[in-house]
Formats: sequence, C-alpha cells, structure tokens
Amino acid sequence: MNRAALLLLLASSSVLAADKSYMTQASELAGIVETPVQLRDACIRRVPAMRALLRAEYANWQTRHAALLAAVAEELRRADAHARRQGSPFTLADLGKAGARQIEDRFATLAPGEAREVCAGYADFLREQDATMTTTVPRRLAALQASDTEPR
Repeated sequence: MNRAALLLLLASSSVLAADKSYMTQASELAGIVETPVQLRDACIRRVPAMRALLRAEYANWQTRHAALLAAVAEELRRADAHARRQGSPFTLADLGKAGARQIEDRFATLAPGEAREVCAGYADFLREQDATMTTTVPRRLAALQASDTEPR
C-alpha cells in the first residue's frame, strides 16, 4: 500500500459551500484537524512498536500549526456550545469518536503488513496535511466564523 492508498483510506472532502449549516461546517473542520491524531492513535494500536515515532511526528506537526489549531479549537468550542443551546444530543466529540471508529474499521480490513505500511507513511501524510493547514483550514475557519451569527 502506498501513500495514495493512505490518502484514499482517509479521504475527506475539502469543498467549501456557503450554503452549509454552521454545524455542518464545524463538523467538517473538526474532521480535518482531528484526522491526524485519530490516524496516529489507530496506528499505535495496530503497530505498537511505532508509538514513540508516531507521537513525535504528531507533536512536531502540532507545534508547526499551534496557532491555527488553537483558533480552530476555540471556534469548535463555540460550535459545541451552539449545539447544546439548540438542544442537540450530539457534540463534536461524538462526531470525533465516530471518525475514529471509521478509521479503526478501515484498519480492520488491513493485514498486519499493510497496516505497518500505512503507518510508515504517517510522516508523509502529515507533510501533505501541512498544505491543508495553510490553505483549506484557514479558509474553512474563516467561513465558519462568518457563518457564526451568535455574538462573540
């Protein structure tokens, strides 16, 4: 399995749509920024020998994008508060758990060697996520903030 297969494993849409609801936009943004940690955790469970390397790679990625991740986290906290006020039985954390389960389900179909190969591509995946963090995420965050009609 190569890097392209890894990306297909984690495929997510990056299309912006102005007509999407605030919570839909929030859940999509959450999915983008949570996928690296969800993949890291799935790899640690499937290939425990890579634990230290995967954690270090994620920590470096997280440091590179600390300010943006903090801004996203703040807007996602607002989105969760919005959902609670609207009486939603779900939170973004629930959606995150569902996303993590989806990755786990995809890993369950892989042989141990395939799982090692996918996890060995984690650093490459994070480098590709760097581009997402400098282009897609700021645009999505701005769109989410613009659609947030509640006072700050």
